[in-house]
Amino acid sequence: MMTKPIMDYILEELLRNSSVQVVGQGRHKKAQLDWRQLSQYALNHTINDFFMLPAAVRTRSVIPVLLERRWTKRVSVFESKEHYIQVRERLAAELMVFLREHGRSEPLLLFEQWESFHPVLRRKLSMIFQLVTAVSEEGDRADTGYIVHKYVVNDDDELMNAFCHFAAVFCSSAFSTLPERIEIHSLLTGQTKRLIPSRRTIVQSEDYLRLLLTLYPDEQQSDHSESDLKISLFPGYKVE
Repeated sequence: MMTKPIMDYILEELLRNSSVQVVGQGRHKKAQLDWRQLSQYALNHTINDFFMLPAAVRTRSVIPVLLERRWTKRVSVFESKEHYIQVRERLAAELMVFLREHGRSEPLLLFEQWESFHPVLRRKLSMIFQLVTAVSEEGDRADTGYIVHKYVVNDDDELMNAFCHFAAVFCSSAFSTLPERIEIHSLLTGQTKRLIPSRRTIVQSEDYLRLLLTLYPDEQQSDHSESDLKISLFPGYKVE
């Protein structure tokens, strides 16, 4: 059994890259970042900067300013100068829409890293929560539920699938209740996938992670092949 935590961002890199060795040797050989990764970096910092502001000044108009401060200067990694500008403007516009409903409320979690031991997988899992918000109050009753949000530039189906399973499994062991929803917001398309995990689907997510862990550096060899991971998008989950 592995003693080091299974890191969510490393699993994401393993799915993004075709070779496990590239990720495993990442500390020794730095890979060239593409425009999606650089845009994601700016996006993450912009979201964090937004919620660090006093609630009174979290307005739509401040988001383009925050994004501009964090935006990369590496025009050459984009397809063209026009593409460089279009992506930045698109992210700013969609972020203004997605963050509008959260401007006055305080996040439950904001870019926090949590660890939890999962008894079924017999692994310690580590997850960075980009944003977790409380379920909106209805009338005078405050719901204790929560929503896990992820804002992405690269909305690859397999990456979203992996995030859904990992988040559901992690929350099942780290917290007393499952999230009401897991929402993945694609900033380039303006679409949101809303996923509703349940105790029934957790078993499927655990099976998915068992297969995914065969790609993890230093993990023992398994009979499963990488092709076994090609599971249909969000199997067993209710998608709105």
